[in-house]
Amino acid sequence: MLMLLRSGIYFLLLSCAHLVYAQQDSIVLKPVTVYGLPDQKYLAGSAVIDIDSSLQKNYSSNHLGEVLSIQFPVYFRNYGNGMLSGISMRGTSPQHTAVLWNGININSFSLGQADFSILPMAAFDEVKVHPGGGSARFGSGAFGGTVLLNSSVSAKPGLISFRQEIGSFGRYFTSARIALEKGPLSAATSFYRLQSQNDFKIDRTNERQQHASFTQQGIVQDIQYAVSSAKSIRLHYWYHDADRDIQPTIGKYNSTDEQQDRNHRLSISYQQNEPWGMLKAGGGMVDDVIVYNGSKTEILRWIAFANHQYTFAEQWHVQFSTDWNHIIGKIKEYGREPVEDRIDIASSVQKDFKKHSFSFNLRQPFISQVDAPLLPYLGATILLLDKSEYRLIITSNVSKNFRAPTLNDRYWQNVGKEDLKPETSHAAEFGLTYDRMNVNFKGKGFYQLIDQWIQWIPDANGTYRPQNVKQVKARGLEVAMESHWTAGKFSFNSKASYQYTRSTASKAADVDAASVGKQLIYTPLHTANALVSTKFKTWSVNVLAQYSGKRFTEASNSNVYALDPYILVDVFLGKIFAIRRNEFDVQFAVKNIFNEVYQMYASRAMPGRYVNLQISYQLKSK
Repeated sequence: MLMLLRSGIYFLLLSCAHLVYAQQDSIVLKPVTVYGLPDQKYLAGSAVIDIDSSLQKNYSSNHLGEVLSIQFPVYFRNYGNGMLSGISMRGTSPQHTAVLWNGININSFSLGQADFSILPMAAFDEVKVHPGGGSARFGSGAFGGTVLLNSSVSAKPGLISFRQEIGSFGRYFTSARIALEKGPLSAATSFYRLQSQNDFKIDRTNERQQHASFTQQGIVQDIQYAVSSAKSIRLHYWYHDADRDIQPTIGKYNSTDEQQDRNHRLSISYQQNEPWGMLKAGGGMVDDVIVYNGSKTEILRWIAFANHQYTFAEQWHVQFSTDWNHIIGKIKEYGREPVEDRIDIASSVQKDFKKHSFSFNLRQPFISQVDAPLLPYLGATILLLDKSEYRLIITSNVSKNFRAPTLNDRYWQNVGKEDLKPETSHAAEFGLTYDRMNVNFKGKGFYQLIDQWIQWIPDANGTYRPQNVKQVKARGLEVAMESHWTAGKFSFNSKASYQYTRSTASKAADVDAASVGKQLIYTPLHTANALVSTKFKTWSVNVLAQYSGKRFTEASNSNVYALDPYILVDVFLGKIFAIRRNEFDVQFAVKNIFNEVYQMYASRAMPGRYVNLQISYQLKSK
């Protein structure tokens, strides 16, 4: 009965996205030419999607993976609450999603993936997602999609904000931000700290979770100096420090595993915006340190980049870019200190017509001892129908993508293979967008064939070594709906999305022959989510739900060890108090309100029902 109730609430939320209609007044505005081009430019035929503002607000103390899984139909392989979190987009593995911070790829160059559990929402002002193949635009690893993170000096002068949260299981979160401006100099400084005992009750053992506490803290510094109205110098620095006990599997006791992460990320750029185009050049540094049970690994990167983009005849957009990564692997298991250089040269063209847009991207990577392929992207957005009551848009793109072998794949002592081929894929996507008044519907079909998939498999002596042995076909369907309306001081907004993903191995090594034709592990066929948000004057109520279907944990797709489907529902109640220039926002949340018992990775417990109280303060500018 409880499961039926949960399912009923979820699908009620899912249906709300297309049931609401309202009148909308049209206002014709004078067009303005802007030389700074957005992320969507050069990606006709696909989309770059912003994270919902209410999610950023309600989940500011959570990590990025928890937020993305609510707005997008993606699955995360969480090794426990607050533990390692890897994304799976459109049937690909965690290594097949690129994560960029202010234009710099921050995936681990040793492991090949980003750990979303140590990417806190509090560190970013802007989060966008580009689903689908995008290596021609974003470089190595952009198979399933790309996550774009940015921090900026975006607040008004003198703006101060502070946030404090208290939650179940000994959870405390504190953040503060101040933004100042003095003449041509603007600066914003943010600080955050999160800690949790993480001692939730495990349903299977009826005991408290042991050895799973974690602490994260960091600082983000953004500085901008306006040399003139068209020239500026920008600096972005982010330091993140994480310390966690590694949560053991259910039933395991006396665990002592622990891990510390230390990440320094720096970007400095000069930007010149003139009628002849926009020039941006700069450099950066990324220093990733992991200490696991006292053993230290470090990957140091020095980065340089430059791009120039120009718009002419108000319809043609052209960009040329290059970037360089100098990588130093300081890992004792390599037996030496490998040094690698990666250079990318890329060009992009977009032609805009009155109702249509076409994009073409071309990228050629050059990597030490790796034969990287030429990467094209071709996309089109066509406004098929444009009536006063509705619009119909079709989108389509094709691309070739690649992922370079990791440093672990190539240099791990006695087992690494330096002549590994890069993974490549051919991807295609077709979409339909329908707008009618205040309702938006999007449907997309996608297909991707991934070749030379790198897999660590045992040799004749039982030693695991990386090999190019697998081929994977990923295909599926995405559907998303959104509606909104207002009536006086009352507003309503609903969003819902669903994804069907069939991702199977079409070729595999002999030792993994049982996986051929089977769904990839930890890749659900069905994922969905929904959000309903209402506001009345200074009160707000948000209800969020997410669903994941069955996930196999073995290559043979045994139902015995598969993880059961689950539905999670969170409810938020908020109230804003304003006293002159001072604004207080109080949010109370009940998460996993139906106390669902679920796992996102086999034998790793997740918390049941819990609560969180959030108090935010903001000093508004005059």
